[in-house]
Amino acid sequence: MDSDVDYDFFIAHAGADVAKAEIFFDLLARETKVFLDIKCLLPGDNWPAVIHAAQRKSRVTLVLVSDRTEQAFYEGEEIASAIALARDKPSEHRVVPIYLTERPPEYVPYGLRQKHALVVTEGISAEQIAGQLLDLYRILTADAPTRRVQIPLPPTRSGSGDHSLIEKIFCRDPVEGLPAAIELAETGQDAVPRVVGRLENLKLVDIACARTYLQLVPEESSVLMVDRILAAEDNWSAATQTPDCFTPQHRPYCEGALARHLTDGRIDVVRKCIESLGFLGADTWGSRIKELLFRFIPYDEDMYDKYEFYALLARARMFVQLESDPITEQWQLSTNFSGLANLITSAAKIRLSPHTFDELAKVLAGCQPRHADHLLGWLRSDHYGLKLLAAEALGKMRLRRALRSLGSAVSPSGTDPQVLDRAAFAIGNIGGADACELLTGLIQTRSEDAATAQRLRWALAYCIADTVDDIQFGQLAEDILSHSVTETCWVHRAVGIRKDDRFLQVLRDGTSDVEATVRGESALALARIYGASEENLLLRMHAEAGPSLERVLTKLALLAAGLEIPGDPEMRSLRAALAEESYLYNRLVTDDIVAILKNSENEFAAPIADAWQRIYTFERQGY
Repeated sequence: MDSDVDYDFFIAHAGADVAKAEIFFDLLARETKVFLDIKCLLPGDNWPAVIHAAQRKSRVTLVLVSDRTEQAFYEGEEIASAIALARDKPSEHRVVPIYLTERPPEYVPYGLRQKHALVVTEGISAEQIAGQLLDLYRILTADAPTRRVQIPLPPTRSGSGDHSLIEKIFCRDPVEGLPAAIELAETGQDAVPRVVGRLENLKLVDIACARTYLQLVPEESSVLMVDRILAAEDNWSAATQTPDCFTPQHRPYCEGALARHLTDGRIDVVRKCIESLGFLGADTWGSRIKELLFRFIPYDEDMYDKYEFYALLARARMFVQLESDPITEQWQLSTNFSGLANLITSAAKIRLSPHTFDELAKVLAGCQPRHADHLLGWLRSDHYGLKLLAAEALGKMRLRRALRSLGSAVSPSGTDPQVLDRAAFAIGNIGGADACELLTGLIQTRSEDAATAQRLRWALAYCIADTVDDIQFGQLAEDILSHSVTETCWVHRAVGIRKDDRFLQVLRDGTSDVEATVRGESALALARIYGASEENLLLRMHAEAGPSLERVLTKLALLAAGLEIPGDPEMRSLRAALAEESYLYNRLVTDDIVAILKNSENEFAAPIADAWQRIYTFERQGY
């Protein structure tokens, strides 16, 4: 960080919007240093001076704008200060308005209308906006136009020790990080304090590797991790990601210590204790957490907002991780599912934030087939939120026996667009010939409704490679390509998988498309169909690839064609590109990454495939 910069983001907000400000703080603080008054002021601080100094030494002021902004005196002062800073030193301070409602309020403070803003809508969550802000942070702090993740060279045996292994755990390359975690655990427990001390500003790969190590030394690491949780009021950045690294193996050593602090009144500590108990799978405390959440209603909805996210996700994680046994199957699982459904529906009557809902869907994606009948019950319920969550989870589980129920959720005319979207894309994600047939039939029956038919085409594009009949595949592919730009890349992928040479010109056109994903999928499709005969084109596309996803796809195209990656026989550049957050890629892409690497004759490919398959599975299960 620059010497004259103390914070990456300063959050300006109306007092009534503090709960939403905290959501952005939680999302951004995992990677950056963020100033939010309620989180960062210490007892006895001269708060006007501290806040002013923090804003002056921040890279970016985030201005949360809502209908409450006009009456917020202190936020008005912070906005004026932000505009002045940006004008005086435009290269050092930036102002980003974030509208908390889809339609900007009538009152927009002076100076903000000319700033490119971000907007929280039903389709764009706070998490997605936080992702854009983190991209902005990376651009502002980059030493070069494009940052590359540097993968360290494998050390010699004589140079490996605890320090080297710890660095590997956090190097964001699971090819080195996962084996290092196991090797470090075998050396003893001396490294535990140093690993626990690194549990902040983590990416998903860091979390997966750290958890691999910490679950092998649960007794030794539990005490230190609990200490970080209990210090959340004083050091939020150290506490914020510690719960993510708890596992059920830690439960016997720290469950009681965390539960004792559920009612001690320190808001941040309580919230992190709740979150930690969720990752532990400590279902014994589920009722206590529910009581804690609802004791503020109807008296203090601001306090309810502070706990909603943590309580709902913890309760969901508890039963998703619950071990299967005959007794559980008979009564406990049903009780837990019913309890979670009641908690969600009760919360929805008050206020269920889109951010909480999106994170719930991710956690429920970790459900197992034994949970399916309960999710199918949610899909048939009258409750809108349960329908959406069930559709999302069943699709990510890829549960084939759910197809009929998902089709029923889509088929009635007048189906809510969000329910239709989630159910249709769940069908596409499950895939298979049955899913293709179901979606094709639905498109025909809903053809008079152009918007609905388009949504169904997008879902069909996702699984179109599974169409049984070649003639039908060609007709469906042409129909989707003529109606949709959004899902073109998946049609190109399907053409390659099926080795259908009727679409040669479509693929060639795709290699110069404006969308990087289309270019990459076109290259991969050409490699699958024509192999090394397309060597010159594939090499050119590889050399010209821009974003990390395109670099990955063009490297895969070379491997699929039986060619070597130029100047990279050990595939270090591929590992570096994968380390640039490939866990965020679409499932079809990550499936291809693993499959192509496993089938490659390159001796370095199999370890890369195995390591990243574990990371992708970890992400899909909502860890």
